[in-house]
Amino acid sequence: MRKRTLVGNQKGPETINVSPLIDMVFILLIFFIVGAVFVKKPIVDVNKIPTKSGSLLAQDSLLFAVTDKNELYYGAKVITVDDLGIIVRKKLKRSKMSVVLQLDKMSDASFVAVLLEKLSDLGVDSYLSTKQKL
Repeated sequence: MRKRTLVGNQKGPETINVSPLIDMVFILLIFFIVGAVFVKKPIVDVNKIPTKSGSLLAQDSLLFAVTDKNELYYGAKVITVDDLGIIVRKKLKRSKMSVVLQLDKMSDASFVAVLLEKLSDLGVDSYLSTKQKL
């Protein structure tokens, strides 16, 4: 019995050229990295006081939360007033930012006054609050 042989190109199996695909993946990755906004939001849920007026939260702002137990949160960490000063000083070196304090209804006014005094000592002059409906 005769064996059949392929006539013509005997290179082997064809492969797919993936180099344009890799280029496209890197372009998309760069697009999403540049387009992302990196804002650290506190992990705690603060029972905020409803406000009649307020300004919208700026994208380049520092967000801190004060709970009813007078714990200060930045992202998912509980920080001290001294840590607040370090964080704000480091961020203000890079660019001019606003500071947002989310206060719980039951937070102590004297603790908030200490925070505001610390922020004014650091040269922070703009405070924002998120807009809420009544």
